Amino acid sequence: MPRLFASCSRAGGQRRGLTASRRFSRGHRRPRLPCSRVAPPGIEPFPVAEFVKSNAGSSTTPAKDSLLVGRGSTWVVVSAPHIEAGERILSTKFSPVLYTLSEDGSTFASSVRYENAIFGKGWLSASGTCEADDEDPGTLVVDFNAFWWDRGGERSDLRPSLSREVANATDSLITALGRLGFVKGLSKFPVLAVAEDRAVFRFPPLSSDIAIRRLEGSGEIAGARGAILDRR
Repeated sequence: MPRLFASCSRAGGQRRGLTASRRFSRGHRRPRLPCSRVAPPGIEPFPVAEFVKSNAGSSTTPAKDSLLVGRGSTWVVVSAPHIEAGERILSTKFSPVLYTLSEDGSTFASSVRYENAIFGKGWLSASGTCEADDEDPGTLVVDFNAFWWDRGGERSDLRPSLSREVANATDSLITALGRLGFVKGLSKFPVLAVAEDRAVFRFPPLSSDIAIRRLEGSGEIAGARGAILDRR
């Protein structure tokens, strides 16, 4: 099958729009995908509005459905306007942004790789629970209770969890600061649409829609920029 879309290219530090690598006859619109700064190399974003329109309303309990679909797998953010805005403001690259739900659904972890000219490379992570809101079947509620920081931008530098075996003295301080700054009331995410390998939910405080792709199995992340290599 011919590839329909080329990757985003950079020019003068900014990304150009995606262009199709095959020609379309006159009178037919060329399909276009959003150009994402958050999606890691090798992972294509998808048209969020079209996906939501075609999948919204397909479930009466989208939050619970998203948890069932997500169990035992890792998802990667491919579009998030508020994260991209943060990159510009902080002059820091945030990619990949990963969400992992345990096999039994009891533990939810979020990890983001950062790269900054002054502070270097590393991972910022948090873990806790992710559950369906008791009052709203269409909303997920995240409650983080552990926070940690890993130096280095390689996948091997990232600790997937903060167990006693891998915890250090710095983790206690970071967890204390994280708990102090974490606001549970702002951690409710309405699920706009969910499918087998994709989902979109909203971050209400900034009216930002977050689009994610499911990695086949747990996948593997490697390379200096966290490129997803294994998509079995």
